[in-house]
Amino acid sequence: MQHVLEERMIEALWDGMQFTDEERDHLSLCAQCQSQLAMLTQVRESIAVAKASQLRPEAEERLVSIFSQFQGEAVPEQGLQRLIGVVQGWVNALPLWDSRQQAAMGIRNANPSSYRMLFGTDETEIELMVEPQNGLLRVMGEVMVPDYSGANGMALIELSTSTDAKKSIETESDASGRFALERVPPGVYLMTITPRYSQIVVIEALELT
Repeated sequence: MQHVLEERMIEALWDGMQFTDEERDHLSLCAQCQSQLAMLTQVRESIAVAKASQLRPEAEERLVSIFSQFQGEAVPEQGLQRLIGVVQGWVNALPLWDSRQQAAMGIRNANPSSYRMLFGTDETEIELMVEPQNGLLRVMGEVMVPDYSGANGMALIELSTSTDAKKSIETESDASGRFALERVPPGVYLMTITPRYSQIVVIEALELT
């Protein structure tokens, strides 16, 4: 028998479809198929751990579209395959600096209606600048990723009110990591940054005023 197709493994792991007797017999003897099944199982578990990012189908499609422009190779059709290499777990970014705190201590800001924030993880830093926009807010930012060979700041940026929100404000950062979110209502948000070359970064309880 030929090797068990990856598509069949995905159907078994994600959709609960049973392997045929012939496929089960082959899996019990084939080290290559066993290794591939173990890898796919690990990816499924990683996706479960990364639920905080809550990638919706439409966001996933946009993410794949962004990355495929820079990969130089075809993007596989299966949703799981599109996430392999992207979902590497997620990490919370910690607040490092907020100019609003400086203002509270009496340090003047050249433009008191705007402010800057800096968040960081072991690998990635995110700088945000927030300014008023006709009663709403404009959030400009920069994703600073590790200086790996060939790495860039391309990422999908999502701003939502919770992990299970049905809608979010989305944009894409350019190769330098810069992005802008327009017409954002003041509030408390969850920001999810999904870079190509590093972990998903989550900023929780992001207060935009």
